[in-house]
Amino acid sequence: MIISSRLSARYDRERITMASFVICRDCQNEYADPLDRRFHVQTIACPRCGPGLFLADQRGFQVPSNDPAREAGKIIAEAAIVAIKGNGGFHIAAAASLDHPLSRLRETKHRAQKSFAVMSQTLEASALASFKKSLENSYQLQKTATPKKTIHRTRVPPCS
Repeated sequence: MIISSRLSARYDRERITMASFVICRDCQNEYADPLDRRFHVQTIACPRCGPGLFLADQRGFQVPSNDPAREAGKIIAEAAIVAIKGNGGFHIAAAASLDHPLSRLRETKHRAQKSFAVMSQTLEASALASFKKSLENSYQLQKTATPKKTIHRTRVPPCS
């Protein structure tokens, strides 16, 4: 009978989407160090050993771009809906200040009333999208230890 010193878990790096990325020595040292904040974080990666960033068209073909993140931001600002593929699936991004992409998302995702998650650089940007602005929300949104906060809409934007 063989007893392993470490139990294998279904979320170990070799069993997730990161399996195809060979971890570099620096990341491996952080991954193996119990005192490091990245200890046993299966998605640990750096620009040398992790996934790259690129822009693709609707068919999945890579589009030439020197700055894919900036280009995606421009596309979103032009009222397009962008799918961002991450390690855990897709995130859908659209300009929350524009009616057309939100209406299209509500129709496509069958979410006529259910709210969407919102990301913004500042609390003020969130407030522009007609969200409540309270001292508690302001404090919680600016804390780095708790980057997520549920904010309730003050009104539901019209679907056109």
